Amino acid sequence: MPTATRSSSTSRRCDSRARRRDRELPPSRRERNALGPAVVAIAGSPIAARLRRLELEDTGVDDDAAVAIANSADLVHLRMLDLSGNPVGERGLLALAASPHLRELVWLNLYNCPVTDRARAALRDRFGRRALT
Repeated sequence: MPTATRSSSTSRRCDSRARRRDRELPPSRRERNALGPAVVAIAGSPIAARLRRLELEDTGVDDDAAVAIANSADLVHLRMLDLSGNPVGERGLLALAASPHLRELVWLNLYNCPVTDRARAALRDRFGRRALT
């Protein structure tokens, strides 16, 4: 069976385009997209206990990061959580809905996240109208 391979010149052109596209993004956008994995560390750090608002719009937050947020006893005082524009899946959203630590949460923004019907129902049961999906 034939396999498709890129020539070295095609590979260099693609790599060059990717680097150029990366340079063209404003620095804040590049940095924000790299924050997703760091959320796990933030949720487990001493600073988390002082957070009242966590705005993570478009930062690459995935299921693992959402589960870390849900499981963090240090985020018990969190009142606002913005996860809009992130690829948080059903596992992460169900963890947020079941979290015993998010009792003070009054606003949860999940705009433009892939929210399944099951996750939407669990979030509405837990947070009511506070969960914006």
